[in-house]
Amino acid sequence: MSGAAPRLGDDEDLQIVLETAMDAVIVMRSDGTVHRWNGAAEAMFGWSAAEAVGRNMGDMIVPPQYREAHARGLKHYLETGEGPVLGQRLELSAMRRDGSEFPIELSIRALKARDAPVFLGFIRDMTAEKAEEERLEAQAQEANLLHRVASLAAESASTDEVLHTCLEAVCELTGWPLGHAFTPDTNNPGRLKPTGIWAGSESGFEAFRETTAKTTLAYGEGLPGHVWKTGEPRWIDDLETHPEFVRIRDAGPLGVRSGFAFPVRAETRIVAILEFFSQVREAPDPRLLLTAQTIGDQAGRVLERRQASDRQELLLAELNHRVKNMLAVVVAIASQTARNATDLAQFNETFSARLQSLSATYGLLTKGNWESTPLTDLIDAVVTPHAGEDRLTADGPPVRLAPRAALALSMVLHELSTNAVKHGALGAPAGKLSVSWKPCRDETGQRIMLDWTESGMKIAGPPERRGFGVSLIETSVQHELGGRAEMNYKPAGLAVRIEFPQPYR
Repeated sequence: MSGAAPRLGDDEDLQIVLETAMDAVIVMRSDGTVHRWNGAAEAMFGWSAAEAVGRNMGDMIVPPQYREAHARGLKHYLETGEGPVLGQRLELSAMRRDGSEFPIELSIRALKARDAPVFLGFIRDMTAEKAEEERLEAQAQEANLLHRVASLAAESASTDEVLHTCLEAVCELTGWPLGHAFTPDTNNPGRLKPTGIWAGSESGFEAFRETTAKTTLAYGEGLPGHVWKTGEPRWIDDLETHPEFVRIRDAGPLGVRSGFAFPVRAETRIVAILEFFSQVREAPDPRLLLTAQTIGDQAGRVLERRQASDRQELLLAELNHRVKNMLAVVVAIASQTARNATDLAQFNETFSARLQSLSATYGLLTKGNWESTPLTDLIDAVVTPHAGEDRLTADGPPVRLAPRAALALSMVLHELSTNAVKHGALGAPAGKLSVSWKPCRDETGQRIMLDWTESGMKIAGPPERRGFGVSLIETSVQHELGGRAEMNYKPAGLAVRIEFPQPYR
């Protein structure tokens, strides 16, 4: 804008403008000092009119980073009469008396007063408008990121891809430079393991990445372990001094200062802990945590749908496989039973009992969605019907068996039970049966040791004839369980020790 500035009227006219304007109004002289300052300006900037008049306006309300440009623009107008910002509505930052910055809308007019122009500025505080604008932008960004995560369901994305996309989405939303995923370790229950799933900066965090790659965490340990235990998001504003952050405690400074983490749930299980880090100290932000957790929940729903689809395909494949296996097992049992039976009645009795045991185990596995079965449930289904609760003692820590191990062990326990009824402790009036188990370890790794001990009777030694039951026990333990069985015919009754790899699932 150029040309002669409009002439300023008398002070009475100017005073009316100052008093009736709803916005802050400042009149600045050509030397940059304040000439007039209305009540709205007092409330907005924190300076009274008495304090403001005569002071350099740039020093009072212009943020330091813009003062040079402000002075340069004023000088240019005074020298040329040209002012590109005059008559425009400008959005920029201003500064309050306490030094805090806030957004404003500014319009300026140059007015002629005696020999030098003055500048009339109308200023509107845009804090509320900007906050609403940022809120709407954040909502739109959040919706876009949620859509990005949700769209993975239609792309048949793997779990790793879903977690990586979730990490990227949260880093983008929050501006935090680094994200990583921990997952439960299926080979070491009760511990979290690091993954190779990262998002964000590739440089500046080398030491932290290296330390994290070597870190496993127990239930409740460290930032991820705490989230795993509580199931709730967690924020630590100063990782360097917080005793909970074990990676810095053990390895020293790693270039991260603040961190937060939240769980990803699929169905009722926590399948991952996502953690994020900043190089500067960040105060806890409940809204940010809530938004990040919303993205994590969406990722969990995607994984639920993916797992449901995978489970359906797996069930169909397993159903076909199991039917074939079951028929093969039934044929083998029928063949071996017929080979050792003396007549049709004995065949029917023995064959039916073995099928009932097999059926009971199938029922347990079906009840558990063919994922795993507690050893105690297997004993209740297979052994207790033969022994009764008053003659059976079962004792050991919680152990879950994968389907193949459960089926094999059920046949072993059935043969031992029927043998005990016919020839052992369960056929003697004072006979007792103890089944105990415990974890052990050898050169091959973690194993289960199961002891079957009969007592309350007298036996002369091992049987003269080796029956099908003994062969089935040894074959099942060796080939199906990958273990070994030792049978010891003690004077007080049969003792069997079975060892096999601990069947995590």
